[in-house]
Amino acid sequence: FPAIWGSGPLYLTYNFWEGIPNSGFWITVVANLHLLAAFAVLSFVIVHVYLLTIGHGFRHHVQPMVTGFDEVELTPEQEAYLEQNEPWRLKA
Repeated sequence: FPAIWGSGPLYLTYNFWEGIPNSGFWITVVANLHLLAAFAVLSFVIVHVYLLTIGHGFRHHVQPMVTGFDEVELTPEQEAYLEQNEPWRLKA
């Protein structure tokens, strides 16, 4: 995200670059960086929406994000460790 936010204002104000030497080269660099960052953000969104839909289903994956709670299966050793060292992480 920093790349798209950083290159966006530079790309938006390219008319002010007339006095800069090799401004044609630099606008090409900024435009390509901005395009690459946009494709990265788009890929990120597509992959994460896809990952939300596989497995148990969309609702099952989104609910822990909203509620902050998810049920997981623990081994007896893991449960004993959590009860002793981190009891606030267990929900009755």
